[in-house]
Amino acid sequence: ARLRSVAAIGSPFAVELADAAALGLDIPAVVELAAETGVTSVTTLAEMFPDVARDALAAARSEDPEKGGLAGYLQRQLGARSVTPREGDDADAVLSRVESAVQNGDIPKAMELIATLPEVSQAEMADWLILARTRADVLAALDGLLPSNGSN
Repeated sequence: ARLRSVAAIGSPFAVELADAAALGLDIPAVVELAAETGVTSVTTLAEMFPDVARDALAAARSEDPEKGGLAGYLQRQLGARSVTPREGDDADAVLSRVESAVQNGDIPKAMELIATLPEVSQAEMADWLILARTRADVLAALDGLLPSNGSN
């Protein structure tokens, strides 16, 4: 549990991993690879997200022929986007819900929502997604090491 806690805050966890390995736990490769540097914290992912979302939204808007005229031009130029979660399947609405998930620490949900964005938006988010996916994969692998206690 200590290993998972240290990893979750984004700190390197090589010492804790060595302790877990000494107990005879079978350590997954994804965990070993991240131990020296740690994974990106939720705080850092959340701080990075507004810029990434703006780029992803701009890419989606540039591909959307429906966003012509003055309003579309202003949206593209100003980079205006929704920052409170809203319904809808357009890129702005999806990104508003992704940001909410990130702010709530639900990185797996954020990645699930990102998968519904246009490919051009996902491409703009590739670097952020790598950090988020690594975090989610490492924490999921660590959760698999913990004995189940019957509660969540």
